[in-house]
Amino acid sequence: MMEEYMPDNMNVKRTKIVATLGPATNSEEMIQALAERGVDVFRINFSHGTDEERLATIAAVKKVRSQLDLPLAILQDLQAPKIRLGVFSQGPCEIATGDAFRLTTRMADGNAEQASVDYPPLITEVRPGELVFIDDGLICLKVREIQGDTIVTDVLKGGVLSDHKGVNFPQSDLHVPSITEKDRHDLVTGLRAGVDYVALSFVRTSDDVRELRTLMESHGAHVPIIALMPDLVPPEERSPANGVINFMGGFGSLLLAFGIASTAELAGGSMSVTFPYASIFFVLAAVCMLFMHPEDKPAVSSGQTLSANEPAV
Repeated sequence: MMEEYMPDNMNVKRTKIVATLGPATNSEEMIQALAERGVDVFRINFSHGTDEERLATIAAVKKVRSQLDLPLAILQDLQAPKIRLGVFSQGPCEIATGDAFRLTTRMADGNAEQASVDYPPLITEVRPGELVFIDDGLICLKVREIQGDTIVTDVLKGGVLSDHKGVNFPQSDLHVPSITEKDRHDLVTGLRAGVDYVALSFVRTSDDVRELRTLMESHGAHVPIIALMPDLVPPEERSPANGVINFMGGFGSLLLAFGIASTAELAGGSMSVTFPYASIFFVLAAVCMLFMHPEDKPAVSSGQTLSANEPAV
């Protein structure tokens, strides 16, 4: 059975390594060192930095690629819509699993009991029972109820909160665009610089991928799209017993989205609050296999994949 999934040449490297470049690693020397140690794809996060800085990083990767004569790829990761926490004037605060925590749309100083968010319509677009991820899934909350301008949540996975951390609502139907004006500008910048892949975060429907593809084609580009899968199981499919068995029920429009995309990306950190922690690697492998066959498309596992195997709740 397993033979059909084995490459014809067992010496072929089937698993690739993706590394994110930042201030400590975006020099030619560091990029070369990473490439020599096995990195295949260099991710540039367009949430940070200026056009000049990002273009310099792309140029550095291209120069190293030419010098080493290696097929190094450049991945442009668009910021996508980002809801953020407000300010914690007294410094970072820790919230513990089991605590109650409040998210409010009014201006409020952050502490261990509450924090403000910069998206006022939020209180009308979330529902009790939905999950909230903070800091790329390192912290997870579950909506208990809505009280006026405040969302009362229960902490499922605690951690440290600080200024302007990103907040994601993977199960909520937020009326925010999948591609912002900043993303449109950044996309053109990346395409003109010659990126090899473009990643779109928090894909909710196939229309998100279609919009990005149409935007690319309007600029004469046909770069492969990586669609980040935020969550595998929708609210209506959740139950204490569903575990891994019913996770396929969560694909729906996502499966269609990934049929349009070139690659699927699975965030291990956020999955740690969706599935029993002991089963996360099984789920990642199963979804990767499903996406790869029969179309033979690659799949990416990212985002605290190892720490996701620690108990989240």
